[in-house]
Parts: sequence; structure tokens; C-alpha cells
Amino acid sequence: MIKTKAYLHSTKEDMYYKGTELGLTGKALESFMYALYEVELELEIEENTGKYRIVAIDGQPIVQKK
Repeated sequence: MIKTKAYLHSTKEDMYYKGTELGLTGKALESFMYALYEVELELEIEENTGKYRIVAIDGQPIVQKK
């Protein structure tokens, strides 16, 4: 099993427009602009198949259903 980290990124502008669509204003909108700005994903990859699963987001483990 291989373990690695990767990042997702959204722009502040995209989140600003989304926030205004949702009705956010002022400090709430300024704060929301940074949502998803940089999100760290931790993955486990099966070496033979390339199948993967996300095991943590921003250092917080994901609870896996069994």
C-alpha cells in the first residue's frame, strides 16, 4: 500500500461568487472566500491496481463504513 498527500484548490474569486449567490455579505463573505482555498487529501493507493481511497482531509481521518 502506498500513502501520499495531494491538494485540491479553489480560487477566492470562485468562492466569493458562490458566497454572494448564497446571500453572504460582510465578514461572513470575507471568511467564506477562503473555503476550499487549499485542501489536503491523504490517500492510500493499491500498488497493483491503482485503486485508491481518501483516508483524511486536512489531517482529519475519514470514518470508513464497513
